[in-house]
Amino acid sequence: MQFILDYYNYIDNIENLTDRDNYIYEEINKRTKFGRLALFEGLIFTHPLNKSVVILKRRFDELNIEIEEDGEIYIEGDLSELSKYLPMFTNLGYFISKYTTDGTNWEIDYTKHTKPIALYLEPKYDYLIDNIPDILYHASPLKFKNKILKYGLSPRSGNKLSKHPKRIYLTNSINNAYNFGLYLQDNNKYYDDGFCIYSINGKSISKLYSDINFKQGVFYIMNNIDLKYIKLEKEFKK
Repeated sequence: MQFILDYYNYIDNIENLTDRDNYIYEEINKRTKFGRLALFEGLIFTHPLNKSVVILKRRFDELNIEIEEDGEIYIEGDLSELSKYLPMFTNLGYFISKYTTDGTNWEIDYTKHTKPIALYLEPKYDYLIDNIPDILYHASPLKFKNKILKYGLSPRSGNKLSKHPKRIYLTNSINNAYNFGLYLQDNNKYYDDGFCIYSINGKSISKLYSDINFKQGVFYIMNNIDLKYIKLEKEFKK
């Protein structure tokens, strides 16, 4: 676990620890199998978009860097020494989704010897959110209501649609929470009896992540939420 401690120290000081770029990059690559950090899912994350662009611009002022409307990072310039840029792209949690060497044809497969003149970066992991909303919402099975109202919320993995580390899923819209609950009623046995929607005070959250699979308005946390920050908004019996 020393690598994780080193990684967090690096991420927290990424603008200053320039001498650690290659070390972190090599350690991440060493632990990556088939494009995934299987043992570190949820521990390694994509640095916030705007902060990442600021860091990239400061590090590489010879490049033109901008954020596209769909959230991709577009980079243009002399990228012929790709190995110079790959560590920072990787350490910030991004990957090259496509590139061009002639300004016309776009390709996806590359090596450190590829010589692009422009490329796009996409997030490889979930985002860490900068500004946590004041209020978030959570849909949970009706059968867990009494337990939640007595003990609060704890991260779980068993009542979700896919396998991943224990999380609490949240959204910034009560309508999204309702629609999510309706969807789970038809696709998850835990919701057979119905579901509840809770509002969560944002002050209870220290780290909020954006789920890359949902893009907008869906988040998760990996810490408990104390009862004093939770309010039952509505319940829907099936």
